[in-house]
Amino acid sequence: MSEQNLFSMLGKYVKRQNENLLTQSLAALFNHSRVFQDDLFELFRSRSEDKGTGTTSVSCAVTQKSQFLRKRRILVDMEIRCGDDPSPQYVVEAKLTAPLSPKQVRNYAEFLKRRRGKSRLVLVTKAGIDSELKRLLPKNTLWITWTEIAELAVRPAYRSKTERFLCGQFYEMLKERGIPMVPSVTSGEYKKLELLNRFVESKSTKSLHKISIDIINNVMARMQEFVGHNWSKLTDNGYKPYTRLYAVRPSKNNGVKTPHAEIEVGFYLWKKRKHVHERYICLMLECDNMRLSVWGGWTLAKTHPEYNTDENRWGRYLKKWTLPQSRLLFKKPLTDAQMGIQTQLEKCLRQFKNSRYYKA
Repeated sequence: MSEQNLFSMLGKYVKRQNENLLTQSLAALFNHSRVFQDDLFELFRSRSEDKGTGTTSVSCAVTQKSQFLRKRRILVDMEIRCGDDPSPQYVVEAKLTAPLSPKQVRNYAEFLKRRRGKSRLVLVTKAGIDSELKRLLPKNTLWITWTEIAELAVRPAYRSKTERFLCGQFYEMLKERGIPMVPSVTSGEYKKLELLNRFVESKSTKSLHKISIDIINNVMARMQEFVGHNWSKLTDNGYKPYTRLYAVRPSKNNGVKTPHAEIEVGFYLWKKRKHVHERYICLMLECDNMRLSVWGGWTLAKTHPEYNTDENRWGRYLKKWTLPQSRLLFKKPLTDAQMGIQTQLEKCLRQFKNSRYYKA
């Protein structure tokens, strides 16, 4: 524990330190920084399917609040109340390593049902959306990661001296507890992605140093954050997430002219049905030109009647970004970049679902 960190020092007085400390620190920052409060509401709004306007009234957060269900008592990690309404607008359940138990799921579902849409559940986790739990929770549940909350605390904005101090301490405390951070990628670092392509092209001995590998990991982590919340609904239909470095060399069948490398993050379904073996959608970064794109792909069996006649039998591009646009998405603070790319990713998903082989 860092003796210099305010929130870590307060952790000495918090029971079940890790999760409760994070929750109470989050509430303290929410109550003492209007900038962070506004940013958090904007993040909630961007994740809501109804795209509501959020709230502009004075809000407060309270922790360890008891609520009663019939003759049972449940303990809510954090409630966010707006204006003079004593009832919570958001009910926050924070998790770090401990799983959300089936009993907690049932309790929250019943509590929110009684609220008749006046309250919304927010799950703050380390890993993001859990496809198994998602089926048991209310459909309007918001999933937020601690990484995103950490990025909100340090995104560029005008803050008072006290706010800057609290936000910096909160960010450092999260780092101490192993929350993965996804820092911005500078233009110089972004350019190093070309090294991965040279690594694939090389016919002689070639090496990648740790600094280049760290940049690749950072880029990959940011891409995972981009697609995680926008495309995770595919898991309801049996799709699985995947992340990979993909290298391809020319051959007689693939139409590739020169070797190149790609970073891919997406979702796939391997299910042989009507001569279509695989369907997948991925956000990819081609390291030869360093441009982002979205690819909707499928694998047709050789017995498929259109195998040799369809020029798009391997898939097609759903979206391409220019080099400046691609570079900016990695240079911006994470939450700003997510909000900037979200609409395009949602549109790409709709195009993918309307493609001829999606339901084939």
